[in-house]
Amino acid sequence: MPAILIVENEVILALDLADTLAALGYEVVGPAVTADDACRMARDSHPDIVLMDVRLDGRRDGIAAAEEIMAEQGTKVIFLSSEDDQGTRERAAAIGPFAWLDKPCSASHIQQTLAQALSPDIGSQILSGVDDCGGASLSAIQSVVVRPGSSPT
Repeated sequence: MPAILIVENEVILALDLADTLAALGYEVVGPAVTADDACRMARDSHPDIVLMDVRLDGRRDGIAAAEEIMAEQGTKVIFLSSEDDQGTRERAAAIGPFAWLDKPCSASHIQQTLAQALSPDIGSQILSGVDDCGGASLSAIQSVVVRPGSSPT
């Protein structure tokens, strides 16, 4: 069963998300409430996916934690946040997360995004548009196969 690390400083939201993920069949790690806790838990548990809020307790935010976790372990990060500042969203996008979901977000949409992130075939899927939570999802994933002596079309 895939392990999901929850990084969320609002305890009630974190517990609700943990219950939802457990009911969907995921192993839940956390919640972590600070960036330092998130990085330590990721190193200790090697989760398959990190669900990361941007605003965390402590001196570092979720973007800093996500960047460290992704660099050290290559773990996919899905931001799940109510942050609506364009500069913050651009800073988050610059580190290459798998997705950004706006809070509040339905359990079905979280499940769909997790399934896409965990899919070994994700490179062949094309995802487009704006997710049903109002946040930008991956605009497109395309693969091109070029055989020697040919050119992409």
